[in-house]
Amino acid sequence: MSLFKTKVLDNSVPMADILPDTLGELVELALEDEAQAFESKDYRMEMDMWHQPGMDSKTDTHVCYVCFAGAVMAYELGIRPNEAAGPRCFIDRSVYRKLLALDEIRKGNIDYAYQNFHDLTWEQASEVFDTHQIPLYIDVCSYEESRTEWRRNINFIARILKKVGL
Repeated sequence: MSLFKTKVLDNSVPMADILPDTLGELVELALEDEAQAFESKDYRMEMDMWHQPGMDSKTDTHVCYVCFAGAVMAYELGIRPNEAAGPRCFIDRSVYRKLLALDEIRKGNIDYAYQNFHDLTWEQASEVFDTHQIPLYIDVCSYEESRTEWRRNINFIARILKKVGL
């Protein structure tokens, strides 16, 4: 029997109500969850994995590798460290889109994040960006290169979005 399992979700609980309704607030929440995951003995930040249990080769212990959105799955959506999960595990399209939006934010793709978050076409999203005069993209330092700089970049994106009510 495997120690790890793929999460099968009971989607009777409306998970969309758990996550914020604006992208700026979601990014702030995800930053809090990233900080918790970074400090946790159960999690390791790995931006190429959603929420994937495995072995830490340095400590020879069981851990769960999570990305920016994976930290939200862990701390907000209740996915346990021994459960593998990704956006497609969530039947609620709103949750699915919000997790995809976080994946784009971590790379600085504000436009794609906003499109995913609200399920918009490029034209619809462009109108919003033109109206609010906000950038489509911010050059973001990679997490692996510098967590501190990456967090500074992502905080900057959150402030831009919140300033205009997005």
